[in-house]
Amino acid sequence: MSKFNFDKIAKNMQELNRTVPVLLANAAQKEFVANFQRQGFDGEKWQEVNRRIKGTREYKYPKKKGLSRRTKPILIMSGNMRRKASSMIRQVTSKKVRMILDLPYAAAHNYGTDKITQRQFVGQTKQLTAIQTDIINKEVDRIWQV
Repeated sequence: MSKFNFDKIAKNMQELNRTVPVLLANAAQKEFVANFQRQGFDGEKWQEVNRRIKGTREYKYPKKKGLSRRTKPILIMSGNMRRKASSMIRQVTSKKVRMILDLPYAAAHNYGTDKITQRQFVGQTKQLTAIQTDIINKEVDRIWQV
C-alpha cells in the first residue's frame, strides 16, 4: 500500500483553488476596515483634520455644535464608508477577486483630489501581504494532511 493518499491530496488541491481566494479576500477586507479604526494606512497615520486642530477656523467655528466634532475619528462622519468597506467583496473566483466600494466620495478620499487630502484606506500593504502569505502557507500545508 502507498504511503501517500494521492486521491486525497488531489482533492485537497482542488479545494485549495476554491478556498484560498475567499480567505485572501476576507483578510484584505478585514484590513481595510481596520484602517478606519487605526486612522491610518500602511503604518502611517492620516493627516489630521482641521476640525480637531486648535486654532483653525474649523475648530473654532464648527458647522455643527457639540464636542464630538473634535473627537470623532477621521473619515467617519456617518460611518457609511466604513460599513460599505466591510461588505465590499463582490466576486471571488480562483483567478480573480472583485471588491467594490461604490460610494462616490470613497475614491476621492482613497486617492485624494485637489480639494480632498488623500487618506488611503484600501490597497496592498506589506502587512496585508504578510497576512495573505501566511494564509497561503497554512492552506498549502493542509494539502498534505491526509
